[in-house]
Amino acid sequence: MKLAINIIIFLLLIHRLSAQMNQNEEPSQTFYFDAVCFKNIDTSDFQTDGRADMLVMIPYQTLRFEKRQDIFTSIYEIHYDIYDTTGNKIISDKVRKTVEEKDYSVTQGSTAGFEIISKSFFLNAGNYNVQINLIDLLSGKTLTKTRSISIVKFEKYRISMSGIMLVSSIEENKGKYKITPHISDNIGILADGFFIFFEVYNNKNFDSLDFVYEIINDKEKIIYKSDIFSFDVKNKVNQLYKKIIFPANIKQGKYVLRLIALTRSDRISYNEDDYLAITERTLLYQKVISGTMIEDINLAIRYLKYVASPSEINYIEQGNDDNEKRRRFEEFWKNLDPSPSTDRNEAFEEYFSRIQYANKNFKSYTEGWLTDMGMVYIVFGQPDYIDKSDTYSTRTVYVKWTYLNNREFLFSDETGMGDFRLIRPYTITEKYKFGR
Repeated sequence: MKLAINIIIFLLLIHRLSAQMNQNEEPSQTFYFDAVCFKNIDTSDFQTDGRADMLVMIPYQTLRFEKRQDIFTSIYEIHYDIYDTTGNKIISDKVRKTVEEKDYSVTQGSTAGFEIISKSFFLNAGNYNVQINLIDLLSGKTLTKTRSISIVKFEKYRISMSGIMLVSSIEENKGKYKITPHISDNIGILADGFFIFFEVYNNKNFDSLDFVYEIINDKEKIIYKSDIFSFDVKNKVNQLYKKIIFPANIKQGKYVLRLIALTRSDRISYNEDDYLAITERTLLYQKVISGTMIEDINLAIRYLKYVASPSEINYIEQGNDDNEKRRRFEEFWKNLDPSPSTDRNEAFEEYFSRIQYANKNFKSYTEGWLTDMGMVYIVFGQPDYIDKSDTYSTRTVYVKWTYLNNREFLFSDETGMGDFRLIRPYTITEKYKFGR
């Protein structure tokens, strides 16, 4: 009999701001994928050792929408390919979905809308590589995610455990769980900590077990050990969860969360002789602002050139370490937040979307955000009118940007290489203001 688990999908969208960002790719063009392995409880349909549950979340702004009559439509496919350790493809499947929305702004992420697809695959014990291809059938673009998974012969062991699912919230009611999966390795977005959800399979009539979890850094060093905690495990299949509070002093980076089942005792310490089962998963700890992941804080501080004063930038740069710089950076944007009672900071989002647009569209002799066109665009936004002209006697090209308040900016390119310099006015002194 299948155990009842009610799953509600919820995800705070994460964008990535990085010095290594591919300028040919929109920052919103991503999707999220997680895979968790469980014991196959119901073998009436599939005689396999395990089941791999795969969750894919696609933000609307990742997809191309086209207007058809009065409806904005997107069509996409998800291709699932599972390979064994020799590289042989053992499973290939796909799903096709159509999304329809009446409001264009919704398709661009105004309500943080997304598509969620859940699919299970039944596999025997072994190690596998999973590749997920998201194919946007209207734009023709393909995005890819990969993950390695392992399934064991659960029946072989006295105690065994499923994979670990990250969960942002969980409720239990009469033996049923309503869980909110967090479909991302990054737990830095979950300010109040997070839960892990897992199953324990009891083949030897244990009444209860001790557990402990460890956090391991990318140098394979254990940097944190939890206190020992206990669960009853009297059933053949036990669905359990544990609240995890990530230690405040841990630096941003990649980690492994390892959960260990131990024989029950009154111990205050443990060693490998006490181990009954181990399960683990990767984690990423990156703090976010308004759903944006800041990978390079020093680059992000440089980007403040058009919104902060030199003294404000200097104060942030003088933080003792990256964590302190990040704290001061967040404090700066908190003071500019037009809606401080919400999770979103619209000023931060607008400013950095302009940075990214400038880097993509105005790059010439330097990074796009440092060009004259980039400067004007970041401070004033998209011009309302653009006029372009050139001269026959020289290679000089002129471009004039006009805004509805009759503000004009004239650029010239004397090289023919897209190197547009601001010639009227000679410079600007204004700083970015939200909504301008």
